[in-house]
This record gives sequence, structure tokens and C-alpha cells, in this order.
Amino acid sequence: MTLQALFAQAAGLHQQGKLVEAERLYLQVLQQDPQSIPGQHLLGVLRSQQGRNSDAIALIGAALEGNPKDFGALLNYGLVLQRERRFDEALAAYDRALAVRPDFVEAHFNRAGLLQELHRPEEALTAYDKTLALRPNFVEAHYNRGVLLQEMNRYEEALVAYDGALVVNPKAAAALGNRGNVLRELKRLPEALASYDKALALDSRLAVVLLNRGITLCDMQRFAEALASLDAALAADPGRAATHYSCGVALAGLSRFDEALAAYDRALALIPSYAQALNDRGVALWNLKRFDEALTSYDKAVALNPGFAEAWYNRGGLLYEQRRHDEALASYDKVLALQTGNAKAWNGRGSALWAMERAEEALASFDKAIALDPGYAEPHANRAVIYCHDREQYQAAAEELQRVLAIDPDWPYARGELLHTRMLACDWRDYDTLCAAVDEAVRAGKRAIRPFAYQAISQSPADLKACSVIFARDLYPAVAPVARRARPHDRIRIGYVSGEFRDQATAHLMAGVYEQHDRNKFDIVGFDTGWHEDGAVRKRLEAAFGGFIDIATLSDQAAAERIAEAGIDILVNLNGYFGDQRMGVFARRPAPVQVNYLGFPATLGADCIDYILADRIVIPEGEKQFYSEK
Repeated sequence: MTLQALFAQAAGLHQQGKLVEAERLYLQVLQQDPQSIPGQHLLGVLRSQQGRNSDAIALIGAALEGNPKDFGALLNYGLVLQRERRFDEALAAYDRALAVRPDFVEAHFNRAGLLQELHRPEEALTAYDKTLALRPNFVEAHYNRGVLLQEMNRYEEALVAYDGALVVNPKAAAALGNRGNVLRELKRLPEALASYDKALALDSRLAVVLLNRGITLCDMQRFAEALASLDAALAADPGRAATHYSCGVALAGLSRFDEALAAYDRALALIPSYAQALNDRGVALWNLKRFDEALTSYDKAVALNPGFAEAWYNRGGLLYEQRRHDEALASYDKVLALQTGNAKAWNGRGSALWAMERAEEALASFDKAIALDPGYAEPHANRAVIYCHDREQYQAAAEELQRVLAIDPDWPYARGELLHTRMLACDWRDYDTLCAAVDEAVRAGKRAIRPFAYQAISQSPADLKACSVIFARDLYPAVAPVARRARPHDRIRIGYVSGEFRDQATAHLMAGVYEQHDRNKFDIVGFDTGWHEDGAVRKRLEAAFGGFIDIATLSDQAAAERIAEAGIDILVNLNGYFGDQRMGVFARRPAPVQVNYLGFPATLGADCIDYILADRIVIPEGEKQFYSEK
């Protein structure tokens, strides 16, 4: 057999993928002609296919010494150098190939891919454009150009590129999948979903497409469908952390927080440094009322990524809810150091400052939030609270509430707050119309007015009860009761919860009651949710009680635990929905018997309150059915 025939046979076997047989024949060629340029070149290509890139570089390099202008060998030389991450040399090889043959499509294409890998996007884009100018139907060039433009956040152009690939090959599933991703970035969610569905019609087990379809359905708030798509993605590829995480998002959207937590934990088992999963895990734990664990999860997220503004923001919200206002403020300031234009963080900062009695600074923060997002209702509502309760500027408060309702006509309790604030300002314009609107909303089960304000408006005991039930279910839903101490004491322990253990009407009305307890039968403890104020009234109260415990700065959970720890048998709520009320404490059931008395002599509409103390004047005969308490 001639050398030429031997080489042809080797090349034929090589093309068929029979590498072992091809290798044997190439070696025979080189044994007979050690300087065979084609033999060196193609054996080098074969060596690269075997993963022996160092040998491949030596062989193809030797071929190029014999024929420096062999553009095919230069192309393959560049490929092997690129695989070895010798990028500068690879780029030089492609450039040499193009110097020999400027219309060499494959060299332009490979050069574009290398420049893309080197994060030189503009040069890569030019190289893809040259590729397509020479070969307009080059599917891979259209596709890769789309990927590059997507990486450059040039989504409209990326969409055109993927569409170009699909014109050439309508069954390019990868292009359909990425096209869906681009449409999702452009907020064209129904079109994104349609693109994913077309890709899946070609191959129903494309795990990444199923994942992205599930994410898009989550964006569309179609959580049950999202979960089905994500479950299919897990069946195709159970080891992808992003899919487990996205399952958590869908489950959280369905309020299945226990299952969401498990999904986030599975994602973190695969990638312990998954900061977004830690953040969303914190949200799930927060919803499960596992506050300390939620805070730990947020802390881990920001430890991994100190620039994670969302986690800092969520951390601030949790700390604010836990009445750790100074720490909440610090978290919001972290957000604003990262994102000075974050309107929600400015609003959160204002809420923390208001809770810390720094009203002027709070107003300035709310102003900043509104300046950044004029259509953001919450800071307007917060400004109304300060104008009403701190400054007694009722007209200004009413104007803020009107802005809230213009932005969101269903903003919780805003309509009732507007009515109440106008009454405080003696502004009776549209009074009957507003009252009728509030009554209608309450009867429809809407969060229209707070129970305290409604007491001054409604003449219907049925409506008043409905209002309290709506309010209690919204803000004080039942949660897991705190653990109570075993009762080792002989005397019954009564706890009085009040924000007014000072010179205030409730204290004056109750002082004699406290003093009349039979100390042989009862221990009484005051749980203070307000603030300490020295004076004759406070001294009288301190003499009447066996002790005071300050729970004003404690979270509802911590306050309930403190009450349970004190072994309270009967817990009396002297605020209800008035003043420094702490219904969230009662929702955690720190005492076996819980009573509503005096401060809010109407029903609280809450399952956690067992009794109300009232006479036939407070509750006339025939009206007992309008009270949820016994």
C-alpha cells in the first residue's frame, strides 16, 4: 500500500471515529515518513481527542513548521491551545489562519468564541458578525452571538440573534430555551413561557428549560404550575441546587413554608454558600414564627455576601418586628450604603426612627422614599401617623391618607384612618359618604378601619364585631403557644398587661382594683408595655403590685415567654386595641386564661381572648352574640 493510500485509510477511519485503528495507521505513516505534515497534523488532532493536548500541540506545531500557512492546521492548533488555556497563543493561531485566508469562516467563529471567553465582548461581537457575513445560515454563530448579547444585557438584540438561529433551524431547542430567558428579562412573561413550551415539545426532559419555565411561572404568581414544572426538572436532574431553591420559592408562594424550608435546605446541602437560598430560608422561617433561626439565616447570607442588599433589608424588617429598632436601623443603613436609591429601605429606616421617637429624622426618611418612588403608598401612610399622633396636624395627616388612597384604594385601613383623622380635625365633609363606604367594606370582609376608630362611627354591634374579627385575623393570627411553667405556687397569679402604668385614665380607674386583691389568694404582677413615669400615681401602683416587669422593648414572642416564665394563671389585657396595645403577646397564649377588660370595652374578635369583664351597661341584654369572648 502506498503512503498516500495508507494516509487516506487512516483519515477515513478517523472520520468514522475509529480512533484506535486510525492512530495505528497514522503512526505507520510517520514511521515511513517522519516529516509527513498531514500525518503530524491529523495525529495531533487525534491526540487532542484523546485528551493528550501536550502531544497534540507538539505534533501540530511540527506540522506548522513544515507548512506555516496551513490554515486548517492553524485552526486546530488554536483549538488545542485554547483547551489548554493558552489563550494568547490560541488567538495568535486564529489570526495567522485568517491572514492566510481572510474568508475562513471557522477561524472567525472560533476566534469569536475565544474573545467571548476572554470577556472581550465587543471584539467577540465583531468576530461573530464577520462569521455571519460570510455564512448567514451558521446556526451556532447566531446562537453564540445571542448568548454574548444576553451576557451584555442587550436583550432585544439577543432576541433577534436567537430568532436568526431558529429561522435556520426551527428545532434548535437550546435557542428556544435561551430565547425564553431573554423574554423573561424583558418582562414579556407569556411569550417566554411559550418559547419554553416549544423547546419542551422537542425534548420534554430539558432540565434547564423546565427550571426556567418554573421560575417564569413563579414570576407570574402561578405557583402550583411552577411547582409541577420544577418537579419535572428535578426528575430530569435531581442534583441542581437552583431547582431545589426555585421549588422553595414556589412553595413559599403557596404559603407552604415548612416545605419551602426543606427545599431551601436541600439547595444549601448542594451549595452551602448559596446566599440567596439562605435569604429566602430566612423569609420562610420568619413566616413560621421561628425568628431567631430566621435572623441566623440572614446573618449567614450577609456574611457570605456583605453586598447582599435584599438580605440586609429583610434582616432590618425582622429586627423591626422584634422591636430591636436600633439594630433594624443599622441594617437599613447597610442597604442604603449599597443602594442609596432603595425607596423601601428609606421607608423601613423611617419606621425604625419613628419607633425610636426620632420623628423629624423619620419624616426625612419617608420624604426620601417618596421622592424616589412617588407611587409608593406606605411612606405616605407612615407620614400620616406622625402628623396625626406626634404633631396633632390632622389636616396634614388627612392629606397624606388621601394620597395613599389615590395610589391604592384598597390600602389596609387607610379609608377608616382618613375618616377618623378628619373627625379629629372636625372636618365633616363627606362624612356620611365615608361612613357608608367603610360600613360597606367591613361587611365585605375588607380591612377598611381599625376597631378603635370604628367604635366612634358604627352603631351596629354586628359590624363592630366583624371589624374586630377582620383586624385580629389580619394582624394577630393564632401562632404556636409558648411553653408554660408548671404551676408550683399556691396563690393564683394574675398578670395585668398595660401601657398606662402612669398618670393616665386607665391607671386612675384601676388603682383601687389592684389594691382590693386578696393577697392571701392572689399574686398580681404588672407587665408594662409603655414607659416609666415617676410620680404619685406610679408609686401607688408599685405599692399595689407584687412587681412590675417591663416588656415594652421585648418582641411579642419574648414578652409572651417572659409572662409564661412568671407562671401567670390569668392574664388581663387592659389595652385591647387602644394605646400601647400588645395583642401579639396574647396571640401566643402565655396564660391559660386571658381576659379583655376596661381599655377596649368591646369585642377583640380574637380566639386568644377567653373572657371580657363587663356589666349590663357595657353589654346590654341581647348583644352578647356580638362578642367573641365569654
